[in-house]
Amino acid sequence: MPTRPMWVRSSLIGIAVVLALAGVAVQAAAQTTGTVEGTVERAGDRAWALSGVTVTIRGTSITTTTRPNGSFTLQRVPIGARVVEFRHVGYAAIDVDVTVAGGQMTTANATMAATPIELGDVVVEGASKAPERIVEAPAAVAVVEARVLRSTTITAQPGLAIGTMPSVDAVQSGINDWNINTRGFNSSLNRRILVLQDGRDLAIAFLGSQEWNALSLPLEDISSIDMVRGPGSALYGANAFNGVLAITTPTAREVPGSKLTIGGGELSTFQVDGRHAGVVGQGRWGYRLNVGYNTSDSWAKARTSADGRDLEREYLPAIDSLVGPTQPEAVPLFGQTLDPTTRAAVGEPDKLENVYGSARIDYYADNGSVVSLDGGAAQVKNGLFVTGIGRVQVQKAQRPWARLGWSADRFNLMAWYSGRITKDPQISLASSLPLEETSAIYHVEGQTNWGFLEDQGRFVIGGSYRNYNVDTKGTL
Repeated sequence: MPTRPMWVRSSLIGIAVVLALAGVAVQAAAQTTGTVEGTVERAGDRAWALSGVTVTIRGTSITTTTRPNGSFTLQRVPIGARVVEFRHVGYAAIDVDVTVAGGQMTTANATMAATPIELGDVVVEGASKAPERIVEAPAAVAVVEARVLRSTTITAQPGLAIGTMPSVDAVQSGINDWNINTRGFNSSLNRRILVLQDGRDLAIAFLGSQEWNALSLPLEDISSIDMVRGPGSALYGANAFNGVLAITTPTAREVPGSKLTIGGGELSTFQVDGRHAGVVGQGRWGYRLNVGYNTSDSWAKARTSADGRDLEREYLPAIDSLVGPTQPEAVPLFGQTLDPTTRAAVGEPDKLENVYGSARIDYYADNGSVVSLDGGAAQVKNGLFVTGIGRVQVQKAQRPWARLGWSADRFNLMAWYSGRITKDPQISLASSLPLEETSAIYHVEGQTNWGFLEDQGRFVIGGSYRNYNVDTKGTL
């Protein structure tokens, strides 16, 4: 039998030693931590499971939310006497005392009673980037409730949920074309609200506006949507003229398990979403994967008729008087042709179609900090949106992105990339000219904060660097 080279034997011995040490470390961690699991129900004669309940180990950063069946799991909980806190908007808060044993499972069930909401009990983090009661926040803050997100998820239209916030003006120009602003200061192409997903700017590099159908996850997989109304550039950077919209997604340990959602509705809407998440390594690592697809017709109509009255005919049931002829558009919607005599659009437009996916890996440190690496991409087809040069239709565009973040109690570090790739040129319907954009945004930032006078005051210091690369190939 041939003998292995010395370097091979040394490598095998080294690997064996590393695995042995890792096993000892995992075993030691298992002896100093345990797992808490349970279910949460609504009190009453007809009790049912409560999903979306925030479950936290008091005095730690260990937290999760309950699944659709009301169950939850908290891993790597330090041993000893602990208090499990249950919080849900519209329900009375509950604390449950448990004793966590090393390497064992502890059960903590809760029954929550519905109660009127006390505004002073609602806690937000958007205004000062620190937890504070909403009535004490130095800015106007609004929150989209989880039930609103769940009820609008089939539409794949974030604007429907965001538009329920007070003082928010949400103008819809198409199925996925939304202009979001505060206090009525809106326009056809809004760039005054900074929209962030886990700290990453979602704007298009060239226009600075949002492409809402390029989100790479469904609405029901969003933990929360918070709006800080008013200028926020000091804390959040450029484009926060009238406010900041912060979209937060759950960590892997907040949504363990698998989920498949299939739905449909008006305008031949069809949507399917799948997600799988879990934790490994004694709760040290978490992962989350999701993919989705949705398609629908659009209510948008072509406006190419030679008499210039397509717009009038389209809106005639909703107007009191005739608006008169307008300049016809040069080309119809994708999938349609022109009548050679009247120039009216013939045929059915192509369907809107979005495909997306993303993946996330989390590392949970013993000190409560979390390191996250996530990325994904979305592909949009046939979307229509309104710009300063009129309506523009996207044939096919891709939106890749990636993010690396490290968050702790007193600091946050993050780097991200966001791109847009025009696979097939988008078309200006007014001029028929093809428009292209291949762009990339690279961003790094860091921020630290500390309190004084028993946390009555707070210092926040940070900095960021951003680089834009835009290539329109001479079309814009």
